[in-house]
Amino acid sequence: MALVHLKQQNYVFKAIIAGSGKDQHRIEKMISKNGLQDIVEMWGWTSDKELFYKSIDIFCFPSIKEAFGLVLIEAFMYSKPCVVAASEGPLEITNDMHNKLVVPRKDPVTMAEAIAKLIDDKELRNNLSKEGFEKARSHYAHSVVVPKLISILKRVTNLS
Repeated sequence: MALVHLKQQNYVFKAIIAGSGKDQHRIEKMISKNGLQDIVEMWGWTSDKELFYKSIDIFCFPSIKEAFGLVLIEAFMYSKPCVVAASEGPLEITNDMHNKLVVPRKDPVTMAEAIAKLIDDKELRNNLSKEGFEKARSHYAHSVVVPKLISILKRVTNLS
């Protein structure tokens, strides 16, 4: 677990884990086993996305398999620097490295190193935040996506 490595490196941090699923009980056991109870908050399913994104400084997306990764676009929209595992969805959303740090899947040490790099480097955090926001705004904002969807629907239904 990347958080264990950060703690071992004497980083002072607070982690929020949002979401729920079949691994929740296993994650809670890992938190307890590694003495992270005072460092990690388990929020469960979070419907107040604004509160979540405003509560974090760095967004970490360790998914091993992810079809699209809407949460990555949301993190970009909230100007959060991102560390993501190299799963399909996040890599498809953006294949450049100007707006996120990408680490191998199932590699908590490299994930921790990337998070530490962002903690230590304010300029990098700011650059990733700006680039991510620009990517989301230019490619995924409603004003961009809706006209594309309307155009596709018109072609598919042969409407003009």
